[in-house]
Amino acid sequence: MRIVFNALRCILNEKEEKLWFQALPKVEDDLNNTVNKSTGYAPVVLMKNANKRLTATMNLLSDIVVKPIEVNKGALREKLNVATNHTKKKFDETRKASYPFEVNQKVVMEVTQLSNGGKLKPKFIGPFEIKAVLPNDRYVLKRIGGQNRTTTAGQEQLRIWPEDPCEL
Repeated sequence: MRIVFNALRCILNEKEEKLWFQALPKVEDDLNNTVNKSTGYAPVVLMKNANKRLTATMNLLSDIVVKPIEVNKGALREKLNVATNHTKKKFDETRKASYPFEVNQKVVMEVTQLSNGGKLKPKFIGPFEIKAVLPNDRYVLKRIGGQNRTTTAGQEQLRIWPEDPCEL
């Protein structure tokens, strides 16, 4: 999504901003014709075995014969596996092991909303009580002493509630 948003920002000015949906086909076309680092091909080449931009160039230079693009699917699959394994290895090297919280355990939640006075605002809010454990290190929380509403948070946003709040 970040790539699409950045492309739209480059194409549109403030007056055209409300017409972003009209610029989407151009952004899609540009993305489909951009060579991918992992595969070495543009997505349109892999989907249709044809390069639209090459066709336009061939029309300009009609006296030059260009062979159609042949993609070795086996080599491409191997190349993608190598890129995937490299990315996974890098991710696993930097990822901290998850700390499993338990139901009824007191926790605090990291503040993720940006607002004025951010430097002096507390980094964590709480205490919350864990009401349920969800898949993929997610938890259902209820604020202690608050309304009877629940919220969902990821393990990476939570810390154990310290007995001394100054420890946060």
